[in-house]
Amino acid sequence: MTNFIYQAATAGAGINVTSGGWGDLNNDFGTANVNAAVLQKIAGDFAEGMTCGFPGSATPSASSPGTNLDNLTSYEWWQNPLLAYEPAQPANPYYSAYGNGVSANSGGINGITFSRGGVYGSPYDDRFGLNLISPDADTDEMRITLLADGDLKPT
Repeated sequence: MTNFIYQAATAGAGINVTSGGWGDLNNDFGTANVNAAVLQKIAGDFAEGMTCGFPGSATPSASSPGTNLDNLTSYEWWQNPLLAYEPAQPANPYYSAYGNGVSANSGGINGITFSRGGVYGSPYDDRFGLNLISPDADTDEMRITLLADGDLKPT
């Protein structure tokens, strides 16, 4: 399961993801395209949802008032980056502790501040669209600060 969640590996470790029952989609786009794109998207959405604690979450959505996170589509989950990890499961540890630690300690860059979700805590955090440390054509510097052991707070 770890291999599936962190690498979106759709085969092995007792996990078998297939496109059975998707005949029309395979006919329209080709089995190779469906396997290479659609199944990988589904696997990545599932993996990110699991690491962020969205399935089974009773936390109300910020993007769809009156609806809990576990009742949203994966597309709608990505509209709620500040609710990922511990905020999605405040009473249960059903999320990635590592991803939560990184997300909770994302402090912002270049005068832009945010409370969570600014850097990758999971290989799929780009679904939130908040990964502000990605270099671009205007970037000429990246500063990395290493903290002494014990300085990174898990929540």
